[in-house]
Amino acid sequence: MQSAHSPVWYVAFGSNLLGTRLRAYLEGTAVPGSSQRFVEQGARDPSPPRADESMLLRHELYFAGNSNRWGGGGVAFVDPRPSEAQTLARRYLISWDQLEDIHRQENRSATIEPASETDLEKLGALKLYGGSYETLLWCGRHIDGAPMVTITSGIRRPANPPSVDYLEVIGRGLTELGHNADEISAYLSAHRASDRDGAVE
Repeated sequence: MQSAHSPVWYVAFGSNLLGTRLRAYLEGTAVPGSSQRFVEQGARDPSPPRADESMLLRHELYFAGNSNRWGGGGVAFVDPRPSEAQTLARRYLISWDQLEDIHRQENRSATIEPASETDLEKLGALKLYGGSYETLLWCGRHIDGAPMVTITSGIRRPANPPSVDYLEVIGRGLTELGHNADEISAYLSAHRASDRDGAVE
């Protein structure tokens, strides 16, 4: 069984693509880009990620929900079912307790729901909260042997296009990963178009 300090790669695909946005969850700082100036609670261990890398996540990206932090627009999720879709992602090497703290804050919970790496690998997903991002999703193992885990909804939620502010934060994160403006625009426009179609499975 993992310990609090066990390494895990947290796989981000939405606003946490931006390094300072992810660190807000760890350090308890203001959410960059949010018009409401929300401040996160922070993690028990505020240390920065030990490393980060770009990757492709084989789950479909879509926007859903209604977030006050982002002007009432939708926020990013990935469909929990594997697919041939190529979602641009950024994995951060953090500790297991940091992952639990990020998951807690994603669901605006005051208490931590502990997660078992063994159960997560066996089941493929663990639903631990009642919020929109209730599910930890197993994404395999890194070449270094550490697990890769993302946070999403266990169900496909009704589509809702994101706000300009939210897309700006995602774009800044993709820029940090080396994508140019044309690539970012094409990638985000494709997903916004599918959301406007309102297709839900």
